[in-house]
Amino acid sequence: MQKTPNKYAALIRTICYILIPLAIFSILKSVVSLWYFEQEDTQVKTIDFFESKEFANLYKESIINNVEASYQNKVQVQYQHLGETTNIIENNKYTLYIPNYYDVVESNVQGQKIYYKNYLQNKNLKFLIVDNKTNVAITNVNQTLNTDTIEEIKNELNNYSYFWSYEQGNVNTNVSLLSIENIVYQSPYTDLKEYDCKIYTGMQEPLQYNDYYYNYKVLHDIVLPNYENAIFSLIVNFLLILVCMVLITTYAGKKKGKQEIELDVLDKIPYEFVLAFLFLAIGVASVLINELGNQIITKMNFIIVMAYIIGGIISYIVGILFYLTTVKRIKTRTLLKNTIIYRFYKLIEKGINSVSHNISLSLELAIMIIGYTILLLFCFFLLCNAGAGVLPFLLGVWGIMFYWGFHYLKKIKQMKEMIKELYEGNTQIRLDEKEYTGELKQLCIYLNDIAGGFQNAINKSLKSERMKTELITNVSHDIKTPLTSIINYVDLLKKEKMPNKKAEEYLNILDQKSQRLKNLTEDLVEASKASSGNIKLNMEKLDVKELIKQVSGEFEDKLKEKKLELLLNLPEENVTITADSRYLYRVIENLYSNIVKYALPKSRVYVDVLLQKEIVEINLKNISKEKLNIKAEELMERFVRGESSRNTEGSGLGLSIAQSLTELQHGTFKIYLDGDLFKVILQFKREQ
Repeated sequence: MQKTPNKYAALIRTICYILIPLAIFSILKSVVSLWYFEQEDTQVKTIDFFESKEFANLYKESIINNVEASYQNKVQVQYQHLGETTNIIENNKYTLYIPNYYDVVESNVQGQKIYYKNYLQNKNLKFLIVDNKTNVAITNVNQTLNTDTIEEIKNELNNYSYFWSYEQGNVNTNVSLLSIENIVYQSPYTDLKEYDCKIYTGMQEPLQYNDYYYNYKVLHDIVLPNYENAIFSLIVNFLLILVCMVLITTYAGKKKGKQEIELDVLDKIPYEFVLAFLFLAIGVASVLINELGNQIITKMNFIIVMAYIIGGIISYIVGILFYLTTVKRIKTRTLLKNTIIYRFYKLIEKGINSVSHNISLSLELAIMIIGYTILLLFCFFLLCNAGAGVLPFLLGVWGIMFYWGFHYLKKIKQMKEMIKELYEGNTQIRLDEKEYTGELKQLCIYLNDIAGGFQNAINKSLKSERMKTELITNVSHDIKTPLTSIINYVDLLKKEKMPNKKAEEYLNILDQKSQRLKNLTEDLVEASKASSGNIKLNMEKLDVKELIKQVSGEFEDKLKEKKLELLLNLPEENVTITADSRYLYRVIENLYSNIVKYALPKSRVYVDVLLQKEIVEINLKNISKEKLNIKAEELMERFVRGESSRNTEGSGLGLSIAQSLTELQHGTFKIYLDGDLFKVILQFKREQ
């Protein structure tokens, strides 16, 4: 059963889309947890918010901020607009400053004057600040009666869950990290010495909603459980995001039942517009994150939190869409093509090509030379008048000129290399006509047509040769069967008594001709196999000297019968080559047989074995008894013999078979004719 291509692509992408934001959220929690608890020295799992350094730091900051808000430097107060204040009570260095958003309540009890603060930035922290010189108090504790006293407010604050007071340089508190030992060299203790006042503060549990203390406690309670496994969580979630991104990249653009990548509407929009939208989205998101991020701690309300979440979701969707369209464009190789710059470039290129197609190569070169000359003169003019400031521009112009010149020469070099390949017999090479313009394109078309014509001619020749080989093989096989019967019957007749000598003479002629026909048939089959390479070789190391001696010994009687003197010239050292002993023997045997048939009687035959560096050369030379009225190349063809007469018993296949067998054994076979001198040279690689 054939599997459906990309069957689960959409499901895998959807799962990854869901897992990535979850992993990002988990990473953010781990990072915040590590950052938040980095300053804590105790075991994190036992930290209560009210025992943490974060709480102590917030508490100290609130104390000094409220004191500084109540006191102003005298010089600064002189420049305050009168409408901004209701009372200015001068002290030694600082002036008690009472803005108009305080409720002024004058109490006759003990001559005290208490100001109640309406605007509460951190409403969970209650405070009472009493000026020692004037006995004027400022507080944000809710007023109960018009007869409230400083002592009553002080006692109320000291009964809160957490309290901190400062009197005459002494600190009284139940907050673990705000004792005198913790703050003696730190703010607010050192800063408070500048003010002549007493401070009483307190905080009651449970905390009221929506201020610094409440929001930080919520944050503390959220990140506390994640701290111990934060590092492990970071690693796991990072790897999860990496795996999801790999899967999204792999299956981007793939749909069920289809192998190819499919592009959507977004993928067809010019990439510059996509980038512009992405940068716009990043800019808007940065502004929102900056604005909301400043408020999410101070004003952790539902609307701000939801706006933050929605902004994050939109940013994530925009990022994923941008990543997907980029990946799909890269996969389909349309990232560059689907840009305005690329389209503009192709439009210019098309215009240039349309013009260049209609002009000659000479005119095109002339225009290029004139254009480059004008451009160089213009650049020289700029350099002389504008100075070195235009040097980068000139270098860019020179680079463009160099590129076009190099591009032009590169195309000419490609054509030259193709011509060389054609000359060496490689007819498969082709040039891409789309890369050329004008006259060069026309030359490219001509070269491709020539290469195609050569290839067709070679294919046709090979087909013809193959058909001839098959015909010879088939005909030889068909002849062999009746010929065997003829030879067998001739043998039977030879055993019978012939009626007269004439019949016996005819029988002998029939026997000779049938044997010749048998040899010719065998030669045809062997020539067919040798030329087609349909021979199984057993390559091994051979001693050339021994092989020559063996063949020479077998032909000794035949050479003497023809009155031929054999002169062997063999080196003293061993000569070894790699070849098939059976077929190399057949090659040498064919050459000796050729010498016996066609050499001039009472002449000498030379057989030399020569060593030339890494080459072993076997030379056979003899004088032909008939005039050699043929070229050496024609002598290598099948059914061709050295003399024009046909009165010899040869088939004309010996040399052709010898050449084919030699080349199959990675050797070379050459024939040289000089008058009546017939010379054959065999060359093989020498083995050490």
